[in-house]
Amino acid sequence: MPQAPSDHPHILILAGAGGLTLDNALGPAATVTGRLSVVYLHAWGPLDVSAVRATWEERFTGTWRDCADLDEAYRAVREIHGESPLDGIATFSELLIQPQADLAAELGLPGNPPEAVRAAQNKLLQRTALRDGGVLGMRFHAVRTAADLAPAAAEVGFPAVFKPAYGAASMQVRKVTSKEELQEAYDAAVAAAARSPFLIKEDVYLLEELLVGGEGWHADDRYADYVSVESLVQDGEVHHLGIVDKLALRHGYTEEGHVFPSALSPARQDAVTEHAGAAIRALGLRDGAVHTEVKLTPDGPRCIEVNARLGGPMGQIFGTASDHDIVASILRITAGLPVSPQANPLRAVCVRTIPGPDRPMRIGHIADLAEVRERFGCLGYVSMRFAAGAVVDPGRFPHLLSMLVTGEDVETCLANVTAVETALAIELRPADPEHVLFIDRIGYDAYRMPDGAPALDPDRYRVTLVTRPEVAGQARPGECAEVLALDINDHDLRDGLVETVHRRHGIDRVLVFTEALLLPGARLRERLRVAGDPVSRVAPFRDKPTMKRTAERHGLPVADWAAVDTAEQARPLLEKHGKIVLKPRDGSGSAGVWIVGSAGELRSLDADPDTDLTGYQAEQFIDAPMLHIDAVVHGGEPMATVTSRYLSSTLSHLTAEPLSSVTVGDPAVRARAEELTRQVIEAFAVRDQVLHLEAFLLDDGRLLFNEVACRAGGGGIIPMFQAVTGINLNEAMVRLALGERPTTGFERRESAGGFLMLYGRPGVVAGVDDAEVPREWLVERRVAAAPGSRFTPIGLAGGSLATYVVTGADEQQVRERMEFIRAHTTVRYQDDEGAGVTAR
Repeated sequence: MPQAPSDHPHILILAGAGGLTLDNALGPAATVTGRLSVVYLHAWGPLDVSAVRATWEERFTGTWRDCADLDEAYRAVREIHGESPLDGIATFSELLIQPQADLAAELGLPGNPPEAVRAAQNKLLQRTALRDGGVLGMRFHAVRTAADLAPAAAEVGFPAVFKPAYGAASMQVRKVTSKEELQEAYDAAVAAAARSPFLIKEDVYLLEELLVGGEGWHADDRYADYVSVESLVQDGEVHHLGIVDKLALRHGYTEEGHVFPSALSPARQDAVTEHAGAAIRALGLRDGAVHTEVKLTPDGPRCIEVNARLGGPMGQIFGTASDHDIVASILRITAGLPVSPQANPLRAVCVRTIPGPDRPMRIGHIADLAEVRERFGCLGYVSMRFAAGAVVDPGRFPHLLSMLVTGEDVETCLANVTAVETALAIELRPADPEHVLFIDRIGYDAYRMPDGAPALDPDRYRVTLVTRPEVAGQARPGECAEVLALDINDHDLRDGLVETVHRRHGIDRVLVFTEALLLPGARLRERLRVAGDPVSRVAPFRDKPTMKRTAERHGLPVADWAAVDTAEQARPLLEKHGKIVLKPRDGSGSAGVWIVGSAGELRSLDADPDTDLTGYQAEQFIDAPMLHIDAVVHGGEPMATVTSRYLSSTLSHLTAEPLSSVTVGDPAVRARAEELTRQVIEAFAVRDQVLHLEAFLLDDGRLLFNEVACRAGGGGIIPMFQAVTGINLNEAMVRLALGERPTTGFERRESAGGFLMLYGRPGVVAGVDDAEVPREWLVERRVAAAPGSRFTPIGLAGGSLATYVVTGADEQQVRERMEFIRAHTTVRYQDDEGAGVTAR
């Protein structure tokens, strides 16, 4: 061991889990002193520290002690001080700053007052101190038991943030928007408390007001709406070394990266550092590094939290990006030596931290790290927590890896980050079969592969099927783990059973393709915090005003419209256009639609006690043929598109007239339809979905956007689409929802197709006479009621009594075949008035 001059300060590092590692601290320490002692705490499990100890022995004089618990560590520090008086005690671990402060105060060494550190580390005490110091006014409430949840919710309100009073790395920090979510967050935090790395065990949690970021601070959406201020405090004087920007949060509150220098303007940086300084002084911190996180709100900077320590990767960031060795400065402060108050940027640095999954996943693939390091000279380090094949437990580690990347400026640095991340090629796979909850109305047989196997492979997915009792038997033994047969429109029953399944087995993904259940399904995903489109992605496809505004905002032509809740509110639109359509804003299948052509008709609707127009939309009536464009979109690109023309009104079911549709043969119309589809994909940010788009074909050939749905069309569209493209839209919806490419190997018959739907009145079906129809024309013949059984119309366009799906060589042949079917098909039934009637 080398001999250090006696005038070198004797500094002790209290080391253990978390923060800057000891091996990264030894280099800076050597610039401050040659007398360095180490007390290494193994309270979180024994670690092999032989390599770092060997490095320490080569460079320093001093004493090394390995300690199993905190009491032993306290004794070791006192014994070392008794043998060779210490000039300072340092730590870089959040988990050890309280023992460090206690020992420094006990031994009369420079350091933060223990009560100030306690306030910095306990978020409840910190919020109280900042409030009492006039630095921050915000609502918060302590949660010590479940009984505190209700008063906390009443005082703070929603949305809010729930977090442990003692915490780091955003563990168990959750945004909550309801009492149910608050209860879930509390239960999860209590269950995880035993895994907390903090040596101080106190079951205290905090519900606090959600700080909302403001626009205009950063013009670049790659940045988050908060920053950190890295400061040094010596003898109560605060020196701000710099502001570190954060990459946008896309996985809850798990940090994704730190960028230095900051892109904020000088004036905004001054506002942030002034606020951070006030928070530091309010807590009474006097000696050491301070890491202050600040939210950039419309009302100015607001403190998120103050940490009486060096921020996680800030030692590496400042050591690489500036002329200031912040680690050496911390050691100098602990020994009472002066420090430089400035850090001048030399280059840009980003420490990228890639969040882990929200459920246990297996590392399926990662590139060879040595090759990646050799390939990229801008890569300072890459630290991967897991090897290929390992299972990532989100309850233990919030990140997969961290890496430090440099660049001559921030733009170059961020481009380098993207290049390195792409080269790493990390692939995650389910650790166990992924648990898919499937809420379905039409029956499991509709989602089968050409060989009859289910689209959800039971070897890859654990399936819980929630479906109607009438079709529950379609799931064969071994295909589903559970089949829950119930009224799927009974929201309370359905969601209650789903939440029970989630508590017992943990649901990973929710699939819903029924139009009326798309939004409830999205809400269920958000409540369970599982994979799939959230409400914000589904709403533009279900709420017609949102849909129209989205289309208009992106330059799509639409008919004149207005959201209404009464007939009177629709009068100006009627007077302007002479004829309007009234439809439910969240409707489907042409249910509840009214065509109004006069003020008298509008008054009649207003006077009808059975007609409620609350939640309706009024639109200009367009007297033009309507197209429906059905498309499969994968990766933002249309994989297959079929354009068809309705040959009769989509309201035919109201008058029991047939509804028919045929694929369009005109290449010019098809080209315009495909262009409109691309515009809709861009406007609605479609990545992986099946679309059912409706548009009017105007006299001049232009297309006028009507509506778009993020699911397969009804009637005969699914079998017709399969017959002309080889893609089954039901299977495609499943594949796309799982992030996979749809199968193209279904039976493909001819290049043109169409469908014919026959409707009827309520009654008992006597028979369907269509023996003259050539069966080779038909892709599908579907009769809703067998002879002798009852038929009851459902009030939707899809509720036909009989459906025929036809293919042909071209549009004209399909038209002729459908006309023949209509002329040679008779449905005989006894209606409810007792008369024997036929429908054709």
